[in-house]
Amino acid sequence: MDRQPCFPVFVLGCIIASMYACRTFPPVEAPTSESISSALRNLARQWRVPPATVLTADVSLDALAFPLHCQAEIAGRDSLRIELWGPLGLPVGQLWATPEEFEYYDALRNVAFRGPLRPELIARALGIPLPFELLIALFLQRPPLPDSVDSSTWDPQQRTLAVNNTCGKLFFRLPHWELVAYEYGSYPQRIRVTYADWETHSLPYARQLRVETPRGTLSLRLRTHTVRETPSGPLRLRIPPNAERVLLE
Repeated sequence: MDRQPCFPVFVLGCIIASMYACRTFPPVEAPTSESISSALRNLARQWRVPPATVLTADVSLDALAFPLHCQAEIAGRDSLRIELWGPLGLPVGQLWATPEEFEYYDALRNVAFRGPLRPELIARALGIPLPFELLIALFLQRPPLPDSVDSSTWDPQQRTLAVNNTCGKLFFRLPHWELVAYEYGSYPQRIRVTYADWETHSLPYARQLRVETPRGTLSLRLRTHTVRETPSGPLRLRIPPNAERVLLE
């Protein structure tokens, strides 16, 4: 009986791995101040904020032993509403926020909190302290773009460009100007958002986000992402009439 030659699978794997290890990316020319400014202007046009954005996502917090699921609706940059569920669809909470105030309904305790929007109060809802502009930027995936660049750092090996401004630090991978990360604030209060698995059709968005703060880490994996011409209505919470209400000062 004829025997077919046997080519070990692990040998084939080693060859493929070595091919990828030896692969080199085409060099990318170091960006100039003019090309950076031009690219940021183009991004500002691409990153237009739609009238309404609706998304669903899986959420994990390092402080929680179980995952959460959320649905969020964002009306421009003016307001947002987030609903959170635990395992088996158990309601966990709802969050509504504007630049001036917020309301959070704790479904597990049947208590609704309302007060001026401050990062430490947002931490009660999401486990991490976020200012409103960063909360909106997180769910819209639109960190603020600088009008001007204070400084920039180019890493030719990683093909990444760090752009510094008073609004924070943005990291892009060139030549396609893919947003890799955004840093807000300074150490030890620095917040870092990283982006991965970009969807580039129509309005671009990342399917994976990771938010690292001094108080903990939050990760989101988007399931759906929909853009609408108008919000579904006033973004208010559905709070049971028998819920305890607490006014925060």
